[in-house]
Amino acid sequence: MMDTTETGEIERARAELSLAAALHLLSSSVARGITAAKTQALVQHLQRLANDDSLDATLRQACRELRAQWAGSLTTHCAGCAQHATYH
Repeated sequence: MMDTTETGEIERARAELSLAAALHLLSSSVARGITAAKTQALVQHLQRLANDDSLDATLRQACRELRAQWAGSLTTHCAGCAQHATYH
């Protein structure tokens, strides 16, 4: 059984991995173009970060706001992305 220190470290690593993945998706979208799949993945990572109580409240709020913006783009900008998406 893991002690609370190990559990905290694992949760922190997950938050850092989600943040790294979100940043990668943003950069990739700029370099190679946005797709519905990338947008959906980004929204999921931002949601995980927004719900992570171990993160600073300001960062969580920023993630909530960004998640809302990107989720909205799924229904507007990316409505046709799935038809024309290229996956790398």
